[in-house]
Amino acid sequence: MIRTLFNDYLLGWSFSSIKQSYNNGSSLVAFVAFLPAILGDKSFNSLSDVIMYMAILLPTLFSRISIILHPIRLGKMHYLIPQTMEDRKKQMKLAYYFQVVFHMIIFVIGIMIVFSLGHFNILSLIHLILNDIILSSVISVDDKNESAFYCVLFLLPICVITSLSQLIVVSNDEEHFVLQIVLYVVFVLIQLPLFLKHRKYILKQFQTASRYEEAIG
Repeated sequence: MIRTLFNDYLLGWSFSSIKQSYNNGSSLVAFVAFLPAILGDKSFNSLSDVIMYMAILLPTLFSRISIILHPIRLGKMHYLIPQTMEDRKKQMKLAYYFQVVFHMIIFVIGIMIVFSLGHFNILSLIHLILNDIILSSVISVDDKNESAFYCVLFLLPICVITSLSQLIVVSNDEEHFVLQIVLYVVFVLIQLPLFLKHRKYILKQFQTASRYEEAIG
């Protein structure tokens, strides 16, 4: 089962998939457009600072590209095979959660790099993992759905900015309690509600993509 899911995932990186997903890249474009604002006039004091920043940003960029190339949808041939809507939905959920786990593995590698170069902080670790779960799970949204689109448009930069803010804590051995409180308040009051709203959109996409007429049409 795992091998089949992995092979299907790899197929999503084919040139044909990239061409088909061209129009689904609005969230990636928005993320890249926000990068200058996210980085600002940041000056790096050492090579370690650069590596830690890249360890946060590169997994995020990888996950956004991966999500665009692997939308919640089955191949057309799958809809021609006699299957119930529940069977199709189950198949798509397996592929989606495999993708989320794969993204998390990449993010965890980035976190390991960050803490290998900086100072370990348990609050920073928990916060980074929570952010990475969101970044691993948020799917691509068609800009025709304005509510869902703007939800992702705000959620992604906030996750990245707050994750990068943890590097202030990791870069030295000070506790930075006030900063941690602010980051967790932002997570609870802003990020979590936005993600729960987006979660409803994801569940709706499973339902829509399981219907032959809507998926093919």
